[in-house]
Amino acid sequence: MAEEYPVDHILRGERELKQFTADEVEPEATLIEEDEADGPPVAVSLLEQATAAVRDRHAVYGPPTAHFARTVGMVNSLFRDVLRRPLTTSDWARIMLLDKLARDLGPRPHPDNAVDIAGYAACLAECNASAPPADSTT
Repeated sequence: MAEEYPVDHILRGERELKQFTADEVEPEATLIEEDEADGPPVAVSLLEQATAAVRDRHAVYGPPTAHFARTVGMVNSLFRDVLRRPLTTSDWARIMLLDKLARDLGPRPHPDNAVDIAGYAACLAECNASAPPADSTT
């Protein structure tokens, strides 16, 4: 029998991954160990971390629209025989979101996965904002 991947469980709507035992999965790590009385809620801290990461990446690599355009250009070239249409920068942001979700579902989730997911969601918003309007005639 072929090994099932975590996505198979998700597609069937199962809430838990049965193939991972408790011994194989590290306990959930906490991103911020602040008491809400002493600091911002965890969600606010996570978004602040994501904002800092996006700001830093923007300064180093340029806007995600430019970086993702280079990436999808290479992917489109490599996979031109199998793609139904060329990928867009927004498609690439979605792929990166899926990659981070897949990592988070793996046997060793890392606490910064949620920060990365928030950052890629921001990249998706930026890519969507700069995308040409969808053709309403198709």
